[in-house]
Amino acid sequence: AVFSVHGGQVQVVVGKTKGVATVEWDCSPVGDVIADSIVALIMHAQSSAASIRLTARPCSHKRQKQDYLIEDPKELIQDHLRSLHQALKDQFLHVEATYEAKKATYDVKLDAIDGDGGESQGEHDGATTCIAVVEFESGLDDTAKITVESEDEKLASNVRECLQNVATSMAPVPID
Repeated sequence: AVFSVHGGQVQVVVGKTKGVATVEWDCSPVGDVIADSIVALIMHAQSSAASIRLTARPCSHKRQKQDYLIEDPKELIQDHLRSLHQALKDQFLHVEATYEAKKATYDVKLDAIDGDGGESQGEHDGATTCIAVVEFESGLDDTAKITVESEDEKLASNVRECLQNVATSMAPVPID
């Protein structure tokens, strides 16, 4: 039997060989996440089939509208920009953000290391900096423009890649 998920982008094939399930997917951030989740469920089912059987039916209580769903496009853009800020903070030690309508500027600083292997004494003495700007030109349906500038090309590349990966995984937003 073949089960398809996410418009056929992820397929699970079972029954060809006894006791074997094959997961195939199109290479994309969303496809990767869904395929990883399916593999985790299969592995969990293999080790504890009873837990899958107990939760195989949907719950019967009525569901209320989720409060966390944002419908206002301006709020949604701000939420995306805050998520990008949080992702940068998770990857780099010092990140400051400035928000303006459909645009955010992120100031990423890496502290310099002194000769003894410790951090330099000043607040950001000798720090390597990178300025990243993410701007939605007209709205979420439009392209998110990412601009990254730094004297350190490796830092600029890491910041650019982080922003692009997070933006790609958050929503189907085209990127320049």
